[in-house]
Amino acid sequence: MIDKYMYFTVSFHPSQDYQYGGELNSPFLMESVKFYHLTDLILLMDQIMESCHIPADDSRYRTFRRKHYFLSYELKYRQMTIEKFENYLQESMKDCKENIFQIKVMYRQHYSWQGEIIFEKMNIRKFFRSSLELLHLIYSTLEKIHC
Repeated sequence: MIDKYMYFTVSFHPSQDYQYGGELNSPFLMESVKFYHLTDLILLMDQIMESCHIPADDSRYRTFRRKHYFLSYELKYRQMTIEKFENYLQESMKDCKENIFQIKVMYRQHYSWQGEIIFEKMNIRKFFRSSLELLHLIYSTLEKIHC
């Protein structure tokens, strides 16, 4: 196993409509992926974690439909090796330019995520206990920037 945690770097672009679009990067992706709102972001992150099986989840995936047809992202993954993981991780963390969050998902339990988020601009570090709490942390930080 390369690593038991999944790492993401998220960059949000300024927006007047409060849709909070931006770019998502991960050491497991060959290139960053654009997203257009926070729902996209969460579903993309989930797709990447499911594809890579990192972090391991504690039970079967629950859904009405396994594939989200409204997401049209064809993701290209790197052939990951232990030797290259650290380089890819550093590379993925420097690609984003604006309003950067580093997210480390440590566990996927009870059909949600637990981990840590760091907001680079203000040097704020928080732990989250669910993907909903993660969204609240992101919203609250981005609202401070807009106000």
